[in-house]
Amino acid sequence: MKPITYLEPETVDEACEQLDRHGHDAVVLAGGQSLLQILKRRLVQADYVVDITAIDDLHELGKSDESFRIGAAVPYVDIVQHPVARSQIPGLAEAIETIGDHQIRCRGTFVGGIAHADPQGDPPIIATALDAEFHIASVDGTRTVSASEFYAGLFETDLNQGELITHVEVPLSEDNEISTYQSFTRRMGDYAIAAVALSTSLSNDETMTDPRVVVGAATHGPTRLSSVEDSLDDSVLTDDIIDEAAETARENVDATDDEVATAAYKSHLVGELTRDALESVR
Repeated sequence: MKPITYLEPETVDEACEQLDRHGHDAVVLAGGQSLLQILKRRLVQADYVVDITAIDDLHELGKSDESFRIGAAVPYVDIVQHPVARSQIPGLAEAIETIGDHQIRCRGTFVGGIAHADPQGDPPIIATALDAEFHIASVDGTRTVSASEFYAGLFETDLNQGELITHVEVPLSEDNEISTYQSFTRRMGDYAIAAVALSTSLSNDETMTDPRVVVGAATHGPTRLSSVEDSLDDSVLTDDIIDEAAETARENVDATDDEVATAAYKSHLVGELTRDALESVR
């Protein structure tokens, strides 16, 4: 690695000023699980590293009105151990528990995974399924964007030069709302070959309303399967409905070919993971 200037702002405003001043030559460091690897491989060139871990506001974690706030410097392990995440947003906890190993979950951050936008990463998938909102700051002010509008393709996002995601807000589940995360890997801790996240309202008679079905890893980014959602909305979760949804997912996912698996195999996995997700919530 070439010499890099290390910057450690103490406020969000200071971090935004440094990012604005140094432009494309600056990168943001939180946990570093993704950033350090791409710097070592020269996939990204940077002269300045802006370490945001000294900013107290970015360590916030917990209830905020009717949502669950996750600060940009909060590591995965703190989220998965939080009682609110485990009880009211089970899909979030399930997704985080699939990420790497304990060491990675202690160092890496959920917001870092959001910003990195790796198509095989778990955070973008579950964030989209949970209809999370990303709060973004810059020298020009602040803005909010939904997860479903944030991702634009392979490692592409709506984040502009000089902007910083300060925190993510995940809506808290109501009594009849449930979420789950299902993924398939070759080995525990590996990147997923395919993943499916589901959030929905489920009545006592197992009727689903407003389902959100999101597939990732098998595609260029988190992708909602609207055809599956339409087939499930206002439907009772019978075996036939689950079979139909799994087949619809398999047929409609725009899976990609790579050195790990063919598009056909990934499509098959998406169908089976959709089945697993639906069976897990009924």
